Amino acid sequence: MASWKRDFASGLIVLGPILVTLYVIYWVYGLIAGLVPGLILEPSALEPLIPGDSAEAQQTREQLAQLLRVLVVLTVFTILTFSVGYLMRTTVGGLFERIVDDIANRVPVMRVVYNASKMAAETAFGEQESLQKPVKLETWDGLRMTAFKTGKETDDGRIVLFLPTSPNITTGFVIEVEPDRLTELDEDVEDALTRVLSAGFGDAEKDRRIDAGVPIDVVDERMSEVKESVDQQTSEVRETVSEQTSEVKGTVSEQASEVKETVSEQASEVKDAVTDEQTESGDSDVSSQRNE
Repeated sequence: MASWKRDFASGLIVLGPILVTLYVIYWVYGLIAGLVPGLILEPSALEPLIPGDSAEAQQTREQLAQLLRVLVVLTVFTILTFSVGYLMRTTVGGLFERIVDDIANRVPVMRVVYNASKMAAETAFGEQESLQKPVKLETWDGLRMTAFKTGKETDDGRIVLFLPTSPNITTGFVIEVEPDRLTELDEDVEDALTRVLSAGFGDAEKDRRIDAGVPIDVVDERMSEVKESVDQQTSEVRETVSEQTSEVKGTVSEQASEVKETVSEQASEVKDAVTDEQTESGDSDVSSQRNE
């Protein structure tokens, strides 16, 4: 029962972000297609490519024209974004940005919307220059929250922090705290923002533990592989030892047989020599008795 739950959770973790991403792309496509005027490309301009007066041909031309309009808008928007970004690095771009900020701050309602959207864009897409260092702030006894230093201090020495909400980091609180109440983290801004954006589920630690997140049977598989490898090596060692033992046993048996044969031959030779000596001694005794 627990195995299929882990498998389902693992599959959901992989497919969930993909489905959400596809839905967002579909939603953005529909939004752009609804806002793009038909003046960019009329379906009638595609008649040489898709001829015919049937309803199916007209629908195909309309869908293709809508797709091409969306692609044209995205291309123009991308080129415009890069151009404005490059312009902002020049003196003229800085002057233009100050003029736009000054005009937007003069309009009461537009000032709030403009500043909020600009701050959200800088927080989400900027290089985190304003968010210098992530810290832990103990708001209550035993409860800590992730905040970011803004690089600013108050007149009385308090540090200004930005405390984002989760998972929407474009909103949050600007707070002023004493320096001794902060605990600096050994991580960069991107990792801390990833943790806040994922509502704590995507903790971006560099040294991830194996049992973090949803448990998957990776450890069991590795242990099984290691066990099989050890068993195989043990079997090979046993076979090698058995073969060497058989070879040693055969060598010892051959040497013992050779030694036995050698001893037997030497014993026979000694026996024959003793017999010959006894025979010669007996003959000499007989001859002596005859002479007497």
